[in-house]
Order: sequence, then C-alpha cells, then structure tokens
Amino acid sequence: MSSEFLNFSVQFALILLSAAFLLTVFKVIMGPTLPDRILALDMLVAAAIGFIAVIGLKTGYTLYVDIAIALGLVGFLATVAFARFILARGQTEEGRERQRNEDNQKHEKSAAVQVATKSKAEDEVTTPKKKPAAKKTPAQRTTKTTKARSRKAPAKPETK
Repeated sequence: MSSEFLNFSVQFALILLSAAFLLTVFKVIMGPTLPDRILALDMLVAAAIGFIAVIGLKTGYTLYVDIAIALGLVGFLATVAFARFILARGQTEEGRERQRNEDNQKHEKSAAVQVATKSKAEDEVTTPKKKPAAKKTPAQRTTKTTKARSRKAPAKPETK
C-alpha cells in the first residue's frame, strides 16, 4: 500500500513539476522585461531541484540530494549576479523611462542653447565690426616714448 502511494505521489509531483517547468519556460521566452526573465530562470532552477529531489526519492539514491543542494547554491549565485547586472546597467522599465525623460530634457536644453547661439551669431554677422587698430612700427613707438621722456617736470616752488 505504501509503495503504491509513493509511486502515485512521485508521478503526481512529476506532472506538477513538468507543468510548472513549461509555464516557466514560456515566461522566460515571453517575459516583457529582463527582471521577469531572470525571476523565471530562478524558478527554472527551483523546478530542476524539485525534479532531482523527486527522482532521488523514486530511485532511492541519496546522491541526488547532494546534487540538488549544489544546484540550489549555483542558482542562488546566478540570481545574485543577474540582479547586480540589472543594477549596473539600469535595465528596468522605470530606469529606461527615467533615462528617456532625462535625454529628452537634455535635448530640449541643447536645442534652446543652439537657437540662442545661432541668433547671437546672426546678430554678429549683421552688425559691422570695427577694424582693429593698425600696429605701430618700432620707429613710431620709440619716437612717442622719447617725446614723453623729453618733457620736463614743472618746477616746484621753493618753500623755506
């Protein structure tokens, strides 16, 4: 009686795990966002652990339990690595929306700056520019300085 119940339980568990596995594979393929796909992959690891545990019960080998534990550790590490990847890349939907909004604001600001600089450049083109003063030759510079030096300072009144 107990072996029949065990066989029935194992078959029922395998059917449920197979259904969960198929639904999870569908979620991995059709998931709308990257975090949804990562959670589905974590669920696939959990379903695989369930398969290994049920097969270990059916066959009676205890080695399968060790394999299930090792798979659980690897699955946990993979989930943590994917989560860090998402945080580093900012691949969540909210992050993408926020990035789009920031990009649009930057684009609007740069367009306003371009319009302002364009109108300033047009103003410069329309207004005539003053010609720079001609540079003096060394002879002209020396004559001016000698004239300034040759002037005598006014005499101070003598006070006693």
